[in-house]
Amino acid sequence: MFSTHPAMGNSGTIPEYRSGPQDAQTPALNPNPHEIAATREPPAGAVSSQPSPMPYLLLPGQMSKEQEARWFQRCQNRADELEAKFYLRLQESQEKWYQRFVKQNQKIQEQSAEIASLIVGSLLPATALYEKNDKMKLEGNFNLRGGLERIVCQAKLIKKIRTDCAPEIQAGLDELAKTPAFIKVLHDEVAARQLALEDVIQCIASIYDGVSKHAYGNDSIITLYEEDHTARECAVLATFLKVQSAWPDGLEWRKEKGRRQTKH
Repeated sequence: MFSTHPAMGNSGTIPEYRSGPQDAQTPALNPNPHEIAATREPPAGAVSSQPSPMPYLLLPGQMSKEQEARWFQRCQNRADELEAKFYLRLQESQEKWYQRFVKQNQKIQEQSAEIASLIVGSLLPATALYEKNDKMKLEGNFNLRGGLERIVCQAKLIKKIRTDCAPEIQAGLDELAKTPAFIKVLHDEVAARQLALEDVIQCIASIYDGVSKHAYGNDSIITLYEEDHTARECAVLATFLKVQSAWPDGLEWRKEKGRRQTKH
């Protein structure tokens, strides 16, 4: 049989609890759950044995303000960063488009200058040729001889022959006679007239003098009178006239067997 403890002999009696020395030093539970004991700051240079209070231990109102300030600062920093990046990209984009504009504008100016040059270049020969026609008529030289002079003038204007060749008309005709276009047409004329090519070529060097002997005032249209020239000369003259007919603003011309009596 087990013996019963004297204090527990009466089951209806609650034993009295006595606090010991250690219990007297134990702080009572904080009746206010929201009240946090202040943490004593350690002296300068000393290491605190107690952990620093964590942010989540702050009071509700105090925690909200600090978080709001912290997040506001973060957002402000992020906004400043994005604004700086946007401004930099905007500057880069503006610089790129400005360079494109400069290049495009320069290209347009160059093309405009080129077009203007072409227009002026095309007008100058035409204007010079019209003036040449008027001068020929005023001088009574609107005939086959004047036609040869105009052919040399136009050949230089449109660069069919060198502009620095000798100023004599015959020198210009000799230069033009060396071009592929003239040689091709001359071969066709020689074949059509059944002539010897070598004999026809020999006539080129004196063709202007030969034509000058039969220049009698103005014609309504530049006319090759075949009875005034040999067959070989006619082949050479027809070749010069056909070649210039393919040029812009070329002379209108015709062939006739005999000379007309009426002059204008």
